[in-house]
Amino acid sequence: MANGADRLDLDGRPIKRLTICMIGAGGFIGSHLCEKLMNETPHKVLALDVYNDKIKHLLEPGTSQWAERIQFHRINIKHDSRLEGLVKMADLDDREALAVTNRMRLTEKRISLTIIRFIPKISEIENQYLGENFQMVSLKETVTNIIGFDVKENDDYVTYIDTTVSDGSETSKILRSMANDYDLFVVGRSSGVGTEVTNGISEWAEFDELGPIGDLLASHEFPSRASVLVVQKQEYIHSAKSKRGLSK
Repeated sequence: MANGADRLDLDGRPIKRLTICMIGAGGFIGSHLCEKLMNETPHKVLALDVYNDKIKHLLEPGTSQWAERIQFHRINIKHDSRLEGLVKMADLDDREALAVTNRMRLTEKRISLTIIRFIPKISEIENQYLGENFQMVSLKETVTNIIGFDVKENDDYVTYIDTTVSDGSETSKILRSMANDYDLFVVGRSSGVGTEVTNGISEWAEFDELGPIGDLLASHEFPSRASVLVVQKQEYIHSAKSKRGLSK
């Protein structure tokens, strides 16, 4: 269990703070950017606009080392299941996990919360294009946009961490390094699905119900005694019967 006492009770004994780590990967992390890309034009190459004159020549066969890879990724983003899942599925689960964690923090004032965002590494050319056209929204600003300004309440005990990983092994290594720092890990079920963040660990997941990161945190091999909470956004489907009931 994590240790950390900063206050004393009436008998002079230290009051232990409950430490919680909320993990986000590929969901609310990049949703603002992905939504912006989808709104601007239906055809994108990850973060590259295939109609942009600056990089249009890169799509011509034999003119660039990136041409083959870029052409491979030239898809309609609105019909691409991987990117659509990145924005919709994982995003909903990450946001739900964030909302649950924030409710805990506001309810119990002795909670110290760490929000960690795993960012998939992108190629050199994509990174250059991003730098010229977009600004990465800070993690704190992203969290505020999602759950509102009540995140500022008791903000002294909220820590924001951005970390970039190239594959699931790096994600696993980082999580293992902080295994004994927290009493509770909270993660969205679909967090990181379809991205480099879980590449290599998704295949070894024993329980699909927990998602790749949740399964890693709950596995016997994970060196922690902390509790793990996996959150999934529940979709409510209005049936014809329920509609009739509401109309009465």
